[in-house]
Amino acid sequence: RHADATAARDALLPKEEQARALTTQAESTATAADAAEKSKRSTEDELRSARHLRELAATCLQGIDKSAELAALQKKSSEVSSLEKSLGKQQAALDALPAITPPALEGLRKLDARRNLARNSLEAIAAGIEIIESDEKILLNGSPFAAGESLTITEPAELAIGSGIRLKIRPGGGTSLSEARQKLEDLSHEFTQTLDSLGVPDLEKAAEILIKRQAIAQEISETGSRLSALGAKELPDQLATAESAAQSAAADLDRRESALTKSLGKDLPVSLDD
Repeated sequence: RHADATAARDALLPKEEQARALTTQAESTATAADAAEKSKRSTEDELRSARHLRELAATCLQGIDKSAELAALQKKSSEVSSLEKSLGKQQAALDALPAITPPALEGLRKLDARRNLARNSLEAIAAGIEIIESDEKILLNGSPFAAGESLTITEPAELAIGSGIRLKIRPGGGTSLSEARQKLEDLSHEFTQTLDSLGVPDLEKAAEILIKRQAIAQEISETGSRLSALGAKELPDQLATAESAAQSAAADLDRRESALTKSLGKDLPVSLDD
């Protein structure tokens, strides 16, 4: 029996060795599989982190773009504000001047020309008196009139020479003289009223003010063109949209940074190369 048991044991030795070898191989395979699984999970985690970092970088770039757009619009808004202040000053300067327009000045010039023509017509009808020499005392309408003086008379006047001579001088043709005088008075009155209504003392000042108004109007037009080129009307809406977009981008970036920091369990790298 001992011999039989010994023989049986010896016969089982190769199988035991084979079993141990298979067990060792299985353990080795299991260890390798576990290592492979861990490596796989590690690789997946690294890939996930890399993807999140890329998304974070894209969000960061988007935030930079939105901030740049906002800064550009804010700069434009500052330019618009400055131009609008200038426009207000220019408009105030224009409003402070009498409202002289080219047609108003032209009408004033025509009225002045008619007034001058009426004056010339009256002077043409009037009589001119000049005392060349006299031994006697001469009075014109009771006032002394000395030798060497000259005077234009547009109304009937009395000329007294010495104590024995009195002359009645009637310029022009009577009725025509009266009409000419009345026409000049009417045109002079109309001219004065027109100056008063325009708020200027004379024709020369009116012309000077019109030049100033035209210069300021040109400045206003140029300022308005610059405001239009900057899109001043649309700018408030654009600025509000840009501010909202920049705030949203900043909030999205903060959210992604917080989530990624929590996922990594450490602070984010300063750069993508870290």
